[in-house]
Amino acid sequence: GEARAAGTSLSLGAQVRTPSLLEPLCAVRLAKLACGNGHTVAMALNGDVLTWGRALEKDSDEWLLPDPKRSLPGEAVDVAAGEAHAAVASLTGDAYAWGHNHHGQCARDPGQCGSLLLPA
Repeated sequence: GEARAAGTSLSLGAQVRTPSLLEPLCAVRLAKLACGNGHTVAMALNGDVLTWGRALEKDSDEWLLPDPKRSLPGEAVDVAAGEAHAAVASLTGDAYAWGHNHHGQCARDPGQCGSLLLPA
């Protein structure tokens, strides 16, 4: 793959042909990873959700470092990533989705940006 997010020990755009440690995540114990097209969603053992890679906001070319989704209420029990959106299932049974919403995958009218963390 290509290293495109700052905060790794890799050069942006460089081909990565062998597994490399994600240094910003060394202190986080992960339970699950899900990869989309240019972004990753991770769930820590404590239920925190982290995302990095291409920003999932509409028309954004921004690249993000691993960072907890601070606006996600409660603890996650599962994460998933689509081509340009992410989803989380919470301990309380709620589903949250954000990112591009071209086909209604964020439970909003198609084309409406789903970047806000609201129950889907």
